[in-house]
Amino acid sequence: MHTRFEATGSLSALEQALFSLEALPEVHGLLVLTCDANDFCAAHLDPILHRLGKPVCGGIFPGIIFGSAHFERGSIVVGLPARPDVRHVGELSDPTQGVEQAVAALADLGNGQGTLLVFVDALAGRIGDLISALFEQPGLGVNQIGGGTGSLSPPRKPSVISNSGLLQDTAQVIHLDIESSLGMAHGWSIVSESMKVTAAKQNTIHSLNYRPAIDVYREKIAAHAGVSPDQENFSATAKAYPFGIFKLGSEVVARDPVTVSDDGNLTCIGELPAGSFIHLLHGEPAALIAAAGQAAREAECGGKSGKIRLFIDCISRVHFLAERFAEELAAVQGDEPMIGVLALGEICNNGRDYPEFFNKTAVIGLLGTA
Repeated sequence: MHTRFEATGSLSALEQALFSLEALPEVHGLLVLTCDANDFCAAHLDPILHRLGKPVCGGIFPGIIFGSAHFERGSIVVGLPARPDVRHVGELSDPTQGVEQAVAALADLGNGQGTLLVFVDALAGRIGDLISALFEQPGLGVNQIGGGTGSLSPPRKPSVISNSGLLQDTAQVIHLDIESSLGMAHGWSIVSESMKVTAAKQNTIHSLNYRPAIDVYREKIAAHAGVSPDQENFSATAKAYPFGIFKLGSEVVARDPVTVSDDGNLTCIGELPAGSFIHLLHGEPAALIAAAGQAAREAECGGKSGKIRLFIDCISRVHFLAERFAEELAAVQGDEPMIGVLALGEICNNGRDYPEFFNKTAVIGLLGTA
């Protein structure tokens, strides 16, 4: 696969990379991974995307990974060796939209072969419904890998890249006629008794154990760490204390609380349904780094190698590990050139486990395996 990386974050550099790769006869589509800090807006980027004659897909993320380093500015463009079949499921947050029916219309996507890339606006509602529907259609036979697009800073902006321009509240499902091998792990451990989600709407928790969500969250953190997050230090404390929920065929799935409202509601990346039981999670840097290495070894199981190594990692892992994030990048290196994103949620179905929208998780994909 042909790859172009540029670290300036300029629109002209991205435009040059797009059209230089599109001109190659062996390139049949374009995958674009770019950074929120580039500050691309639809008014300027959309006309460029409209001019592309080959399919384009991808997203805007808090950061990208190229080789052994990560960047908060810049872009990666990959020239795909097979023509991608790019589909979209829009208006995800609208409760009147039939997500299941929209995904059912994708039943012919790949006909059970190849690999699905999935990019979704991370702040959309009903991502859980989307992932469940994607399991029902292709099932476990097709590997799925991807992540949540978007920004850590308001306001919310369109962040899914397509030939029709930047899209918001949308999932992009891309079929590639290439094989893959995937692995994922997170390294977080349970450090509290269970809590019941007693009121929630989509990705916002209103109450835990019949009390304001923030009050219970603070108490659980204080019991473990001796400190309690307030409005000023919420992000700094919460990055070390995600929620965990048990899901079918998977290790405990982490859910990242990212904001707290004035009335005590917790907004997470991904849904935590009312009636579910969750735990407080915590991790040590060494455990997270070891888990990333485990994900890489899982992808390499059976001695497989690929044309490219795709690393979907959570931006909150970068914030938690700080200067030790370089160790995580080293732990997942292999023989293939590595690209990746620092995402707002990670998607993985390795052909054996139930697919899920993860948080705080390291996902590795070897694309183009023999």
